[in-house]
Amino acid sequence: GIALFPQAGIAIGLVLIVENEPLFTPFSDYITAIVLGAVVVSEMIGPILTDLAIRKSGEVNKSRARLLDFLHEEYILVGLQENDKWKALAELAGFMHRVHAIREISQADLVNSIVEREKKMSTGIGEGLAVPHGMIEGGPKIRGAMGISHKGIDYDAIDGKPVHLIILIATPEAHYDQHLQVLAGIAKIFGQDQEIMHHNNRAKTAAAVHDILPPRPSYAGNCYI
Repeated sequence: GIALFPQAGIAIGLVLIVENEPLFTPFSDYITAIVLGAVVVSEMIGPILTDLAIRKSGEVNKSRARLLDFLHEEYILVGLQENDKWKALAELAGFMHRVHAIREISQADLVNSIVEREKKMSTGIGEGLAVPHGMIEGGPKIRGAMGISHKGIDYDAIDGKPVHLIILIATPEAHYDQHLQVLAGIAKIFGQDQEIMHHNNRAKTAAAVHDILPPRPSYAGNCYI
């Protein structure tokens, strides 16, 4: 309950409504003073109470990887030009290396890491989705990029269907546990929600794709997405 104590935005918004409502004109000054005073108090002690609530719940230091952290609009490439699987992977890897400004590994070595993993087993998990990934020695976090192919790519997917959506991941070796969680989260969201897949395939811009993605973090399995 004490985690609900902080409040400001809605209260201030209601104050503005009251001030602009003629019916409340005789009382608006009093309402504004009382509400804004309460907001000041709650903003001073609210964070302390929220911290206490988190500690009492036992959730301290249990944050998990957020899948969509690396799927911002600038990391989405719409209209992959290559139809060949290996060329498409190289195209998307080059895009990811550039937009993330990756310094821990060269673009060529990143492509090689992805290709070597792909040769062991296809990452085309079905229903038009592929999740290729490569491991890198260093780096602060998992990075990724999404590629959309309207034409479809012959990817040797497990269901034999062409791939239209590729989510490419580069994971530092120290973050392998989070890597598994991210893969599970991607499969759960994109593999089971065909509505998202359908709209992604039709999207013409990165902004349109980003708007289709879940608008806020939610919990799925062992991964915040």
